[in-house]
Amino acid sequence: SGLGTEKSQATARLESATQIKIVENPLKAYQTVFCKIFRIIGNKLGKNSEALYFNEANWCRLYKREVWQGVRFPEGKFAQDTAMASVLYSRMNCVAHVDEVLYYWLQRTDSVTHKMRDAGFYHDHIDAVRANWDLCLEHNVLPARSYYTMVGNLRYERCAMKSGENTLNGGKNSDAEIQKIYEKNYAKDVEFAKSAVKKLTILQRAQCFTMACVRNLEKIIYDCKIKNMK
Repeated sequence: SGLGTEKSQATARLESATQIKIVENPLKAYQTVFCKIFRIIGNKLGKNSEALYFNEANWCRLYKREVWQGVRFPEGKFAQDTAMASVLYSRMNCVAHVDEVLYYWLQRTDSVTHKMRDAGFYHDHIDAVRANWDLCLEHNVLPARSYYTMVGNLRYERCAMKSGENTLNGGKNSDAEIQKIYEKNYAKDVEFAKSAVKKLTILQRAQCFTMACVRNLEKIIYDCKIKNMK
């Protein structure tokens, strides 16, 4: 079958991989190595920084079974991968990065990630940050990626509250009910963000802010050049 052929080809490429990089402290790598420009600079300096980049997706890796022991995705929410990523990486001592293309990832403009724009969608991303923030600090890891996610989705959530788009309860709630739920969620998210940032030192706040600014600039370029490709 076609799937069997692709699996065999991926296995062959994996077995013939000439370079495998062992990444220690994957939680730190996940939270701090996410800006493309810094990875490019690192690669130019011979540090193979691209191997330190892990995206939020949980499905494109091979895991030891015990890593997932007792871990479950939050039900009924978006951003499940984001909520689980730091939890999973905190359970790992290291990650083996294979410098080989095993398969290609197709992104669609009509996917949930690219299509959803309501306040509830962005609120779920803040909930995902809430699940990761203290965990990172407990492991002495700067939650820079979570900071970027938090600040960006707070801004999107505020703008989306006035959009009128309704996905709550299958779109059956009245506009007044929806607005009340969204406003309550947003107020809770703002309070969380304030308390979360207070847990950082001034230097840590500056580091998070700088990386978030760089990543936002990269996202603008990505949206123009890649995401909107036809």
